Amino acid sequence: MRKVFRQILVTTSLALGVLSTASASPVLITFGGSADIVPENLEAQGFVFSPSCHYDLAPHYLGFDRSGCDDPLYVNPNYLGSNATDSSRAFLYVARIGGGTFSLQSLTLAIPAGGFDVTSSAGGYELFTDASPTDQQFTDDTWANVSWIRFSTTVGLAVGFNDFAVDVNDQSGVPEPVSVSLVLLALAAAAASRRAR
Repeated sequence: MRKVFRQILVTTSLALGVLSTASASPVLITFGGSADIVPENLEAQGFVFSPSCHYDLAPHYLGFDRSGCDDPLYVNPNYLGSNATDSSRAFLYVARIGGGTFSLQSLTLAIPAGGFDVTSSAGGYELFTDASPTDQQFTDDTWANVSWIRFSTTVGLAVGFNDFAVDVNDQSGVPEPVSVSLVLLALAAAAASRRAR
């Protein structure tokens, strides 16, 4: 009976480990439209794009810049990131709505003039200029399982990006019915083993 009990416990532990692993869902956000100087947060496909100042929507990208940041009418009162007190830069903070982690995979740069940088909650840092390749890939660990990324610039003309590709890390805190059944089966086996003694 003990051998059966051990086998059930090992099987249950392995099954729970497999069932509770996180999965990643790819998300591609493409921007387009026409809007100038919008001092508010933008939500798209489960993400929030929060400018410290304002964002601009161009036909093929989401832009942000320093122009008008000294005027309270053009400053986002609901900015979600830190560093809002650095008046020499404009920031664009990106996170999942409601929290959670994601992995930045790639984006397409739109830099008419000047440049911008991007940092991640895991210590990632990249600097982009108008000479940078348009298509950017993010492959090292500093862009994986991050809770936020933040773009920043000092230029007064809109710089930005499109084709924002991420993997969303899905982890559910609610046990699946099969997991619950396996735990109950293991507990029943333990109870039967105690009665057999």
